[in-house]
Amino acid sequence: ARDEGARHQAMSDRQRAFDLLFRHLLEQVLSQDGPALRIGIFQAEAHAALHTLSSHARVRELALQSQFKPQVNLLGKMGLPVSPTLTGAFDLILFVPSKQRRESLGALAHLAGLLQPDGQVWLCCANDLGAASYEKHLRLLLGRVAVLSKAHCRLCWSLSPLAPDPLVQARWLAEAAPTQVPGTDFKTLPGIYGWNQF
Repeated sequence: ARDEGARHQAMSDRQRAFDLLFRHLLEQVLSQDGPALRIGIFQAEAHAALHTLSSHARVRELALQSQFKPQVNLLGKMGLPVSPTLTGAFDLILFVPSKQRRESLGALAHLAGLLQPDGQVWLCCANDLGAASYEKHLRLLLGRVAVLSKAHCRLCWSLSPLAPDPLVQARWLAEAAPTQVPGTDFKTLPGIYGWNQF
């Protein structure tokens, strides 16, 4: 019962983080005049705001990424296309980290390489799941970062000019890469349950 309660709490934390991401995007950014944006959402989850975003005049393209079958199915039921990867250059990428730090830092390092020169990564995390730590990590990778704390979450975004630290980026990508399981032909990677229990 305790594990089930923790799982539901984690889900509500992620939902809160997505709520803050989408609210800030719609109310503080897309409500202003400006060019149409190509927006990517990494590890996207079904949310009512996605319909608003997909049809917004200032959204040139909304690209959703997920490899989690239940969310892929829910997004499909909403009529929204989903891809297992994000490709191309984005003006803005939204990301809610998972509970696995190495997986999330590897994702951040990857996403930083998918931005236009003046693009931004927006990361939002519940305070209880390490929001302050992720703010520090984002600063380490991208340098200048803005922060908004609200609804028990912390929203952080990179500031132009974008200049990812190449050594940090390479280290995080390497730490999130598949690892050979000793004595087998199998590989594992951060994010899989018990990925390092061998």
